[in-house]
Amino acid sequence: MRYLYLVVICFFLSRAGEAQYIPTAVEGANWVMLDSDLEFSQGYYAFLRTISGDTIINQKAYKKLYEHRLVYWPEEGVPPLAAPYEVLPERRLIGMLRDDTTAQRVYGIMRIGRREGAADFTPDTLLQEYSLEMGDTLKGWGFDTGGGALVVTEVLYEYHFGRQRKVLKSWDGPYYEGIGSLFYGPSSGGSSYITNSETHVLVDYCLGDFGECRLWLTPVAELTQDIKIIISPNPFAHFINLETKRPFSKTITTRLLNTLGETISTTKLTGQATISTENLPAGIYFLEFRQGSKRTLKKVIKQ
Repeated sequence: MRYLYLVVICFFLSRAGEAQYIPTAVEGANWVMLDSDLEFSQGYYAFLRTISGDTIINQKAYKKLYEHRLVYWPEEGVPPLAAPYEVLPERRLIGMLRDDTTAQRVYGIMRIGRREGAADFTPDTLLQEYSLEMGDTLKGWGFDTGGGALVVTEVLYEYHFGRQRKVLKSWDGPYYEGIGSLFYGPSSGGSSYITNSETHVLVDYCLGDFGECRLWLTPVAELTQDIKIIISPNPFAHFINLETKRPFSKTITTRLLNTLGETISTTKLTGQATISTENLPAGIYFLEFRQGSKRTLKKVIKQ
């Protein structure tokens, strides 16, 4: 009899754990996304969505959702996108999220398209709802699709991204409580009002700071507004890749320096270049970029 009581207690505890709502708008939440839209990505096929900071709008508390680009050039022979992820430091605000934990809903004020300006954000709108059960219709921005209503066909409790989560399944794919869509991340069942893109894929999710989530902030050297040089990886081991968004007819002279300012190597850069660092000891170094009278310096680290 004692064992029967134990089984019953464990059952109700497990159900209580399932019923505890997992919020989406959490400080330090990071979504790594793969993007199919080359034009929007300006050469990049991957980006990071991350929550950082708070704001109050119409007396409601929101978390800020930012987007960074990831250094990833999908070419033949390039391995799949995987950690550690190289993150460009420039970011843009793409939305503000909040959770109604009682109703188990995620709301957001989201950027529309690619334009800047406060007028290009939606009103506060329902993005996801996790109180639904089988047969219910998924509600929220972007759920009214050409394929018909998104009806919940299955409700599961599965272990994903570090914990047990409620999962709602429909023909449009699964929605993970606390994470969002497998295809659109935290935004909702539609992406056109943010990116004008057709396909996204959620590659990874991590809750923590950049170091804990193996997100490496990759420096970008900027000689002018039009001349930006991506430095990756950083930290580096055996080599440093340098890449401009477009080739230039006038060469950029690059010097790798130690902390004493001594030149270790010199490289000419017009579009892409690789600096071998195989024999360098671990420590701090600097990259100097010169083109005519323009000059900039970036710190890099050898592991």
